[in-house]
Amino acid sequence: AANKLHQDVVAEEDVQQQKSFARAVREMFVAIDTQGTGTISQEQFLAFQNDARMTSFLRSHQLNMIEPSWLFSMLDTDESGSVTLAELTVGLLRFGGKARSSDVLLAVTLMVELRDDLSRFMHGVEASLALEPQAGARGSVVNAELRDELSRFMHEVKASLALERRFVAWAEQICSSVQEII
Repeated sequence: AANKLHQDVVAEEDVQQQKSFARAVREMFVAIDTQGTGTISQEQFLAFQNDARMTSFLRSHQLNMIEPSWLFSMLDTDESGSVTLAELTVGLLRFGGKARSSDVLLAVTLMVELRDDLSRFMHGVEASLALEPQAGARGSVVNAELRDELSRFMHEVKASLALERRFVAWAEQICSSVQEII
């Protein structure tokens, strides 16, 4: 009976914490949504980053280390360019808390796999372009346009891979710090 009572108390505390969290998110949402549209644009979200309520909230939920524009992109689950109260609440609840080293290692593993896939794709495209047969004059123009477009795309991918390498290095530092603490 005492165990059941303890479980009930813990469950009630969890419910109260979730209600308090939802209230805080709603208050912050209303403060950011100055036009009363029911959505927050990325510009509004970023402009609110220096507000004491926002910095305090993000810090207290261990979200202050995420670059604000990345956080907004992760919260904008429907990629509409704006965030609803539901997206903000669910997203912040999902992202809050301390990352376990297994979470960081999973993210690093997925990033490395993505990098390898993109690298293989890029090499395949480069090889295909080098081997393409020369067509007539019209084909050469189209192939040149395609080559230029693919070249721009591959440049963007290479820039993304450079960011990914920095992320992996950062994640490895975090894992080392976590291991030292443990």
